[in-house]
Amino acid sequence: YGMPDVRAILALALCNSRITQDLTAQMGTKEKLMVLTIHIYLAHTWLEDEDIILGDWHRHLFKKYCSFDALTDAVKKLWSLRDFRIAVPDAMFE
Repeated sequence: YGMPDVRAILALALCNSRITQDLTAQMGTKEKLMVLTIHIYLAHTWLEDEDIILGDWHRHLFKKYCSFDALTDAVKKLWSLRDFRIAVPDAMFE
């Protein structure tokens, strides 16, 4: 992926990660990074035509941290917290 794609994915993930700030406040650093990585996964699948399947993300990034089922549940939870939408909130532009 080119740098403009990478920047767009990371920017969208960071903007959307604010939704979970309260939820992750008491988490340790590693757990917070895993949640942010899920935000990156969601932004990536939203923005790219050729997405990488969740199983590949699990194998390369999450395998030592959690089971595939736990990752799937976490992805669904983040989707539901965002009302199954990915967008930059208007307040981020102010």
